Amino acid sequence: MSRTTAAPAAPSDPVATARQEAADAESLVAALEERVRTGDDDVTPEQIASARELGRFAKLRIEAANRKAEQARAEQLAKYQAEALAKIRAEAAEGHNAAPEVIAAYDAFETALKTLCEVTAGHNERLERWSRLMADAGIRSQAGQPHPDGFAYVRHDRTDVLASLKACGRAYTPLSAGQLVGPTLFRVMNGYPVDFIKYPYNQPIVTLDLTGNSGFDPGASRTYWPIDLRDMIRKAA
Repeated sequence: MSRTTAAPAAPSDPVATARQEAADAESLVAALEERVRTGDDDVTPEQIASARELGRFAKLRIEAANRKAEQARAEQLAKYQAEALAKIRAEAAEGHNAAPEVIAAYDAFETALKTLCEVTAGHNERLERWSRLMADAGIRSQAGQPHPDGFAYVRHDRTDVLASLKACGRAYTPLSAGQLVGPTLFRVMNGYPVDFIKYPYNQPIVTLDLTGNSGFDPGASRTYWPIDLRDMIRKAA
């Protein structure tokens, strides 16, 4: 016959045990006092006093269990803190310096963005120049049929901004670098925390110098100095 090994008993909670002992002692005192009220002559003052002392002792055990549990939590926290700080020290000792990598990525991004803006602006300038040549040649802005040779352009009535152009049998449209960059930034940065990606896109990063102003004075003279982003990265990373 096979023998079944009993599972080890779960460790008891000292605080819960002490509270149960205190509750049992209070119940015992209440029961003894009720027996006296009902005329039971077998209950002695010593029994009630002993039960009350037992309850007092149980409450002391609750305090002791709470202190012991608090000490255990403090020791566990101290151990965790020591391990966490040791890990940070070990990684920091390796000379963590992300600045060169971040600056290189930032420089590549800035260069690519400048190139995108330059080629996009060059495309738009070419279309603008073609439209002016057509205008000088007597071809007017129109949304209908193009010139018999296949040349035409359309400008917005109110803004006079070039909307589209046809030349040599092909249609062209001006491009917006912001229209290309905005969705790309969203696609790439979507999923990161809001505080990681949030910044007013149309404002430069500046630092405020309140010259001669010891406190906040709305009327004080202010000087804004542009921040060197690469220097900011070096200090942060």
